[in-house]
Amino acid sequence: MVNIKERFENLYDENETFRLFFTALVMIIPNNIAGIGGETIGNIGTALMLLVAGIIVFLVYHYSKIRREKKREALIPIGTPKRTEVKPHKGLITMVSKLSISSNSDYENELSTLYSTVDTAITEKRLDHAEAIRGTGHTIRSINHHIQGDGGLSVCWLLYTSEKSSEDNAKLIKHYIDSYSDGSIDVNLRKISDENDPKKIASEVNKIYSYELPQHLTEEDIISDITSGTKAATAAIILTCLSPKRDIQYIEQKEHDVIGINLDTNDIFIR
Repeated sequence: MVNIKERFENLYDENETFRLFFTALVMIIPNNIAGIGGETIGNIGTALMLLVAGIIVFLVYHYSKIRREKKREALIPIGTPKRTEVKPHKGLITMVSKLSISSNSDYENELSTLYSTVDTAITEKRLDHAEAIRGTGHTIRSINHHIQGDGGLSVCWLLYTSEKSSEDNAKLIKHYIDSYSDGSIDVNLRKISDENDPKKIASEVNKIYSYELPQHLTEEDIISDITSGTKAATAAIILTCLSPKRDIQYIEQKEHDVIGINLDTNDIFIR
């Protein structure tokens, strides 16, 4: 026996051009019926035929719309990731942005000024001054959150791109961590060869979780920050941290709060 529903779905699963052609064909039929019907079955019969044809066209259009919406929904998470409070972690993985230095400025002189700003902020215990540095401060804000927690931050991975400005920013942040912690935190600089290749980035992050954690730490002790970096980097880190044992955070732009993201993989469908 022919499965009518399956035949109809196959017919209507073609591209948009065929879909429009099919609908137009259904709309042309009533005109022909009207000409024939008027001579054979009268006006009432013709009206009924037109009504049935109109219902068919409406159902076809409505069915197509529902199927398209379901396909779109199947490609995105259902529901909104939950925002959670971030407890201090012992390990941090984060991408590093480029330094925010104007192209019209003396680069080396501006970089030297940034180092002075960081040193002064630590000496005067005004860490908010370091957190205010554009392009650098949000990463320092994240680091401060975990350094000042119980147990304290003990290891950090700074992922930077092939651009000199990003590498210099990573070195500046490392200088801040080393100075503030008196060298008690293990800081690892990691170069990402292509910041627009999510596979390479995901591979590097996964390598850290799988092979580079200190023996006294587990995946639950590490958190990954998605505030900095390209969209590809953000996507890569999120996909790498879908495991419930791997935490994710970001820095909220207005209040600069450290926000955790709780992803429920049961709500994510990929087809």
